[in-house]
Amino acid sequence: MAYKELIKNFSKIRNYLKEFFVYGYNSRGKVGRKSDRSYDDEKRRIQSWLGDYVEESHGPDGKTTALSIDVRNVGFNPLYRAWKSASFTDKDITLHFILMDLMKGRDKLLLSEIISIIDEEYLSHFNKPLEFDESTIRKKLAEYEKQGFIEISKEGNKSAYSLKKNIDLMSHSQKELQDTLDFASEILPAGILGSTLLDKMDEHDNCFSFKHHYITQSMDSEIMVTLFEAMRRKCWVNILTYNERKSTKKNSIGTRVKAIPLKILSSSQTGRQYVVTHVLKHKKLKSFRLDNIIEVNITDPCYDYDTVKKEFKEAEKHLWGSSFGNFETLETVEFTVKFREDEEHIYHRLIREKRCGEVERLSPTEARYYAEVWDAHEMLPWIRTFIMRITELHISDKALEEHFWNDVYEMRNLYAF
Repeated sequence: MAYKELIKNFSKIRNYLKEFFVYGYNSRGKVGRKSDRSYDDEKRRIQSWLGDYVEESHGPDGKTTALSIDVRNVGFNPLYRAWKSASFTDKDITLHFILMDLMKGRDKLLLSEIISIIDEEYLSHFNKPLEFDESTIRKKLAEYEKQGFIEISKEGNKSAYSLKKNIDLMSHSQKELQDTLDFASEILPAGILGSTLLDKMDEHDNCFSFKHHYITQSMDSEIMVTLFEAMRRKCWVNILTYNERKSTKKNSIGTRVKAIPLKILSSSQTGRQYVVTHVLKHKKLKSFRLDNIIEVNITDPCYDYDTVKKEFKEAEKHLWGSSFGNFETLETVEFTVKFREDEEHIYHRLIREKRCGEVERLSPTEARYYAEVWDAHEMLPWIRTFIMRITELHISDKALEEHFWNDVYEMRNLYAF
């Protein structure tokens, strides 16, 4: 039997989903730092949504629970089921359907006309109707205008409201719509929107198969949507993150930072998502992992947003991954690779895969790469892919350069070549 109670605070269930799926195999006492009752409640919810994927085992610390999902065999992201259990109030859902119904087929309506129609054509049929004051209706209409459901125009000095003209989706075949939503729900940011639309369609098999399917990104959808909204409105945000050092205190509070969100970065290698921000306190660019963010709150408008965005665009030219290091000095990286005459693809790989910097052809069998980056450490995994062809390597961070060559010597000793 499904667990019917809807969730009010998604951040709470988000933490438990991470514990069970991302980190996995922690006993009850080590999960969430909450009471046993809270643990049992959240566990029952997750089992009702994802029962086919729940595994339990016994170890030295007692019984542990984990989610085991083989993304190669999953056509649709099962973690979206958690989002579809979000709660709403009776007044919210009632007002939503009343507004959508009364505005359908009508042209522009003033707020006073909308209130009158609600009272006379809807609420008058109930003995004890819900009450909606003018302020509540105005705020709901303003919210729908921001979301693109409603258009607001001026009739004299008053605002008039009308439903936005919908795109004719039926001009596309059912199969085309399904294929589009199948792809969008699994790949695009906030794919929960596509998944919700798919719920209205007939059941079908997903025609897409993904080599790298990062389903845990869905748990950060609410964070991402809030950040996108702040970017659209050019506003400051307050970001609450987990403490970088794990605290032993049960009610440990994370770090709160005021910043300007500028861009979302998503790694095609790891699936990790980051938001690039300009932090007020240090006046520096810094990236935060979305799965390390507890909550985001939009605050006041940033009147220097365009200037800050322009500065970021210049700094981005030297960004390899997501780290800006100390954001004070650029680090230089230079290495030379040697290849055979029939290995022209090595040279083209350098050109194709470099994210910044320049490639210089030294000879038919030799090329040099040079770049100035904020954090050279992020480049090491890529540089290592050329490890048997590198003849010279110079990094301004000498400790990092020594670290690279130590890895080479250890590998040589390990494999005895």
